[in-house]
Amino acid sequence: MIMVAKTMSEVKEWFEGLAKRVDAAGGVLSVQMGELRDGLGAGRLDKGPIARIEATLDGAGLRSIPLDSSANTYVLVYKTNSPIAKIIDSVSSYQEDADKALVAAVRAYSGESDPRDEELVQLREVITQVRAIVSEV
Repeated sequence: MIMVAKTMSEVKEWFEGLAKRVDAAGGVLSVQMGELRDGLGAGRLDKGPIARIEATLDGAGLRSIPLDSSANTYVLVYKTNSPIAKIIDSVSSYQEDADKALVAAVRAYSGESDPRDEELVQLREVITQVRAIVSEV
């Protein structure tokens, strides 16, 4: 493998092009680690280049899971702060409320409402009616 050194502007331009590809693909794209390495102009995929890939993705408004040291591994590159990001982040989170975050993200993405939202609307209507009755007294 021959490493081709890139200037910072070339790296930025490459990752901005990747961001456009991710947008065109609907917010998420499978990319080989070797392609990310080449976009960075790095040689080996060890801790330093992987950290630089992560930082450069972040600078382009992107994230990826999982970042790996194998050039042949496919990773998901996705747009930060998108509906798909909320789903991916929920699935890859190992926190206590990850299940709730995943359900909320899927509902938001699909347009499905939470049944509890309707109950809150009804409760607010009742409270408004009670306030109106009380204010008349």
